[in-house]
Amino acid sequence: LRTKAARTLARGVPHLFFLSGTPIPNRAEELWTTLNMLNPAEWRDLSGFRQAWDQPTPPRWAETPSKLRAEMSRRRCELPQKLSLRLAPLMLRRTKSLLRSQGQLPPLMPATVVRVPNPGDAYHRRHRELVDLVRSRDYQYAAALVLLGHLRRLAGLAKIEPVIDLAADRLEAHESNKVVIWCAHHNVRQKLADGLKSWGVAAIHGRLGAAEREAAKAAFQTQTQTRVMVITEAGEEGI
Repeated sequence: LRTKAARTLARGVPHLFFLSGTPIPNRAEELWTTLNMLNPAEWRDLSGFRQAWDQPTPPRWAETPSKLRAEMSRRRCELPQKLSLRLAPLMLRRTKSLLRSQGQLPPLMPATVVRVPNPGDAYHRRHRELVDLVRSRDYQYAAALVLLGHLRRLAGLAKIEPVIDLAADRLEAHESNKVVIWCAHHNVRQKLADGLKSWGVAAIHGRLGAAEREAAKAAFQTQTQTRVMVITEAGEEGI
């Protein structure tokens, strides 16, 4: 209903501006409604738009199925780049690099990769189970996702100690430094919070209500004694 109302209001308007923080949340076709209202003559066909920008055309011939999959993967990766160039005259983007050059964002800190030499026997056992399942004739997507979730949790647990050491180094470097840590599982979050509790830890995760999230966010932003924020994927939000 909102789209129909906006389309009705847009008729005959000489200049249109659309503001969005996430113009393409999942697929390119989600841009079509906006583009169609901007220029109905050029962007008139949703099915054609979907076929052009969401569904790459398969090659006429490939030597093997694996080469066909590789070629289709390459073409899928090219589509967003081509669409970005196509829409460049229509879109104004406030990128992080632009905001940083204007002093609206702090300097970018160097990226740090935490490498875990050996995540443990349980990880390798689950990994073999996942590989065997994918290669078997009885492959089940849901079962593979469950095993993949176990692998992510075990990898997260293996990274706890080096991440705590890295965070402590940053916190000890200056009394005003604060650290934000993202993780995927609640038991990983809890162990990180326990290991860094002497620095003052706030947490945001899916088990908190809206008021509790706001309180945790306010504590991290305003209290000097709360210097660590641990966030799970379920609780990702601006802080």
